[in-house]
Amino acid sequence: MVNADAASSPGDVTLAIDPASEQLDQNNPYHSWQWHTVKDEDWCAQSFVAGMTGSLTKVALYLKKKNNPGQLTIEIRDTAGSNHEPGDTVYTSITTSDVVSSWGQEYQFTFSSPATLTSGTHYAIVLHEPGGVGGNGRYCWAEFSDYDIYPDGNAWLSDDSGSGWSAGGCGIHDFYFTTYITGGYYSSGALTSSVHDTGYAADFGAVSWNATTPAGTTLKFQIATNSDNSTWNFKGNDGTSGTYYTSSGAGIWTGHDGDRYIKYKAFFDTGDNSKTPTLHDVSITYVQQIVLPAVVTGNATLVEETTARLGGTISGDGGEACQYRFEYDTDSGEPYTFNTAWTGNLTVGQPFSANVTGLSEGTKYYYRAQAKNSHGTGCGVELDFLTKPDPPVTFTAGVAGDTRIDLSWTKGAGANRTMVRGKLGDYPADRDDGYPVYFDTGTSASDTGLTPNTTYYYKAWSEVTGSQQWSDGFAAAVTTTGSAEPPTAVGGTVYPVNKAGVMAPWLGSFAGLCAIIINVIFRLWKKRARRVRAI
Repeated sequence: MVNADAASSPGDVTLAIDPASEQLDQNNPYHSWQWHTVKDEDWCAQSFVAGMTGSLTKVALYLKKKNNPGQLTIEIRDTAGSNHEPGDTVYTSITTSDVVSSWGQEYQFTFSSPATLTSGTHYAIVLHEPGGVGGNGRYCWAEFSDYDIYPDGNAWLSDDSGSGWSAGGCGIHDFYFTTYITGGYYSSGALTSSVHDTGYAADFGAVSWNATTPAGTTLKFQIATNSDNSTWNFKGNDGTSGTYYTSSGAGIWTGHDGDRYIKYKAFFDTGDNSKTPTLHDVSITYVQQIVLPAVVTGNATLVEETTARLGGTISGDGGEACQYRFEYDTDSGEPYTFNTAWTGNLTVGQPFSANVTGLSEGTKYYYRAQAKNSHGTGCGVELDFLTKPDPPVTFTAGVAGDTRIDLSWTKGAGANRTMVRGKLGDYPADRDDGYPVYFDTGTSASDTGLTPNTTYYYKAWSEVTGSQQWSDGFAAAVTTTGSAEPPTAVGGTVYPVNKAGVMAPWLGSFAGLCAIIINVIFRLWKKRARRVRAI
């Protein structure tokens, strides 16, 4: 709100009081240096008659304190009885410790929530210590006792915390006081309503209001709508910012139709600051507009070799329940070759799905969700999925020697590459188990560097690239490498020879022969020696 007031008269909105229009209303600006005590159960009051209608924003009082009293409460109350003594209804109040002078001076007190006063009505300014008991001192209010200087009110005293009041006493006529009223309205103001969510795209009808517009005052409106609850451009009856709706029941500019959120702005004007237009209520009519639905394409799930489940969500039903379906193809973009049947009766926020069958293995499909109502068909964004390939078939393992095994297979339907892994002792548990043998686009491979007479286990999986899919199943093969055989020669088999074993007899015979020869030579040498000695 700008310069508007929605609090003074609940349910109504008026121009606010302009604080700059504050002016003195009632007062007794004199005192005779006499004082009356405000302490504990002793209360003081001054009645007066409002001279203007408006907000009582502040009062001025001539006060002092003695020693260290507690806080001081200043109230504006109603009056009661034919003598207009202070009543029990408190319109506004302030509790303060601002009074510090022990000699006395004028203090002004501003109310945070001003009281609304009516011209010609009696009110009372009441002073007391909050809770009925203060500190070890007292406050004193300056009074005038020479004569009745303010005939429209009286000084009042109470010695029982306001339960009973007596008018003056001891020659007191009136306490020193001044009241200030802000009684003039701003010349113009505006009220912007809160956002109203129609809940859907709407066709807006008319704007109507009930108001009181005294002579010299006017009330007019503009409307703003959008579908993002963010962009607000207020416009009049011809769709421009310089025009207004000035007659209740006027049709709303059709350019707002199709939007979901709406605000109105009321403009208050017065040529007499003592008068204000008063807005009592506003109503705007609308009906739901049927527009194109909106849909979100969801991810494909349960993707297998030839089947998949497609999903989506109705993000906007356009004003009525929608049917849905899916379009799909192996090529991206329109037109799509395949589609599911229209079905369903869904509204905004509801998910849906459909199963598609007869797909090709290892193939990328492009698809989108669609929703339609009586206005037309809305399409979601295009997504894709890749079906799984079949596992390899006719997977064989053949022995090609004692250190090599040859593998061959036929690719599974839809496969791009084949992964083969081997393992000793058992088949590989999965694609990460064992050791890699092959992963490429061919149909055969050799596993080399193997150990003779050893059993090797193999599994093969199919893979298709794109977003990569693996076959659910696999092919398996097992075989054993051959034994290491001795070399062969013509006419028979060549066996390994133990050379030491073969040579041992010969070496023994040779040693014996050598011993005989040495013995013969030794004997001949001895005979010759004897013959020489005989000569």
